[in-house]
Amino acid sequence: MSKTSGSSTAQEAEPFRDKNLEAFETYQPDIHARLLDHVPISRLEVNEDGVADTVFNDQYFYNQKTEQYITDQLKAFWQDPQRIFLNALSPEDFDKYSGRFLHNLLLRSTELGMEFAPAPVTEETYFLLIFGVGLGGHIDPLVERINCHVLMLVEPNLEFIYHSLEVYDWAALFERFEERNGTVKILIGGNPDGLAMEIRVTVRNSNPCSLDGMYMFSHYNNAVFVQTSLIVLRDRDLMLSGLGFVDDEIMMIKNAHASLYPGTAQVYLRPSASPVWLPVFVVGSGPSLDRDIPFLKKNADKAIILSCGSAMRVLLVNGIVPDFQIEVENIAVYQQIEQVAEVHDISDVTLLCSVTCERDALEFFGNVVFFMRNSLSPYPIWHLTEEQTLRNCNPTVTNAGLSFAQEIGSREIYLFGVDMGSMDTDPEVHHSKDAYYYTEGAIINEDDIIHTIPVPGNFGGTCHTSHGLFMARDRLSKAMKEAALGRQYFNCSNGAAIEGALAKSSRSIKLEAIDGDKRQVVEELIEKFPVYSAETFDGFWQDEVMVKRMETFIDLVREKVEAPKDFSDKKYLTDLMSILQGKYERVSAAMMALFRGSIFMSLIPFDFYRERLTDRDRVREFEEIAREELHNLLDELLEVAVNETGTLSADAGPREQAGPAHDMPDTMAKSR
Repeated sequence: MSKTSGSSTAQEAEPFRDKNLEAFETYQPDIHARLLDHVPISRLEVNEDGVADTVFNDQYFYNQKTEQYITDQLKAFWQDPQRIFLNALSPEDFDKYSGRFLHNLLLRSTELGMEFAPAPVTEETYFLLIFGVGLGGHIDPLVERINCHVLMLVEPNLEFIYHSLEVYDWAALFERFEERNGTVKILIGGNPDGLAMEIRVTVRNSNPCSLDGMYMFSHYNNAVFVQTSLIVLRDRDLMLSGLGFVDDEIMMIKNAHASLYPGTAQVYLRPSASPVWLPVFVVGSGPSLDRDIPFLKKNADKAIILSCGSAMRVLLVNGIVPDFQIEVENIAVYQQIEQVAEVHDISDVTLLCSVTCERDALEFFGNVVFFMRNSLSPYPIWHLTEEQTLRNCNPTVTNAGLSFAQEIGSREIYLFGVDMGSMDTDPEVHHSKDAYYYTEGAIINEDDIIHTIPVPGNFGGTCHTSHGLFMARDRLSKAMKEAALGRQYFNCSNGAAIEGALAKSSRSIKLEAIDGDKRQVVEELIEKFPVYSAETFDGFWQDEVMVKRMETFIDLVREKVEAPKDFSDKKYLTDLMSILQGKYERVSAAMMALFRGSIFMSLIPFDFYRERLTDRDRVREFEEIAREELHNLLDELLEVAVNETGTLSADAGPREQAGPAHDMPDTMAKSR
């Protein structure tokens, strides 16, 4: 592997370039295609001593002192390295199982006199984030010293990567990470928000347990690097939010079992064609919804109206009947629906909800259609096809509403009350004035209404959002970009800007009258959704089989916990992630989703405190305490899962009315 960017001579440049291009074609095919098409506006110059530099407008980037530039830069960095640190962790930060793990780990270790520093005392960490590729000479020294497993490289200028092909050994870098099942992620772009989102996704999808201690290195000055690094630092907690936990997954399995077991449930199936040509209003209950109520009331017959969560009360109080009520939560739905149903007629509203939705809330609707959420444990158990999911339905009801609007084929999608926070500095202004949250006895999760994160406003200014809504905004933007062709997205909400949606005031919207009956379009759409038969259900769930799968999965995790002689090389986390984030056949994938959240939340503090142990001679002793407590955790997780879900069908008893043997399309039946 090359040690500096000047390791190749001019005579060797072309073969080196060819070798690197082959490596990019194998490991980074998207970037390979861009490199082939790239026409440089600068030049690479390699002098007779083999020192390489990039020349822009007759200006040398490294001032023809490439090796000295890198040497001085690395020396300065190691005198004051920039790292991301989590705040101190305590058992209260986690679910009861991982919290108990941490409590026991700290109790046992401190009773033995172990002490922990406020920051890591080691250099090795799982993630390395480098801003600026340049000619690559700084990459190897950093990788080798930190011994990282995931390398993220941010480079706004493809010119540098193009020229580095001749002087830096990319092939060796890619091979190094492949040998240890690591990852090299190269991000090219100049949008700080977009880059920060990609960094968050990379951390989350590779190993959310080891964010703490991540290094951030800047190779040259660039405003994009500064802004992106500030966003990453600001939003570090977002990378660890919503990991899931076993009690929540158990509840969702129980809800899904109860909804599908009778064999009469109607389930969503993505239309094979695009049957709905009407505009769609996706309505949230943000504060700005109040100003758009007159427009919605006037145009209610010109678009399909999707009420997302608590927006239903606001709409009905103002005389607007939505066509669909969208729900995704497995708890805290009943109170809101009950309150609305006591006062308003919702018989014409179809509930479109996750199969994991709180069961008691379903009774108020005459028509219920279930969809699958592919990130949750019930999905790999009961789905017949991916077409039963809403592709981008997480994490909020608004995300599900947008996804449904996309999948039924609408080409004009308008967001109202999808504020993703509040433009108002008053902490009491967090929803529409008619929302459930301002009614007497309302149950409010304080974390959902604390808006402290600044983001650009949709119509200018600054909006403040919460951790959960920040993630939801990320996902809305991602969903719009994935389905941009032939669609228009209009954000009419006076809240956060959403990349991919055009800011548009409702005053400027002119909709044509519908030629025909909107209700007929809605009813025809609903009628095409199939029934999930009892026979289909029984083909996927048997109590005793599920219990065996739980035991098998926990045994797999035990093997990975027991395997390392010590935990000094963080490859043990890569090995664990192969199980906790791996690809499995359907039932094992369900077990992964069931257990991994609580396991993640135990590995986070283990890694956190291991790197802060002040007496490094006692690391092995600390690791063995952690290993024992991890085994205790696995025992407890298995016990609670078996006790809560191991006899669901036996306890449910015979069905009162079995559904038809086959009411699914042939393609779905074959997918079994």
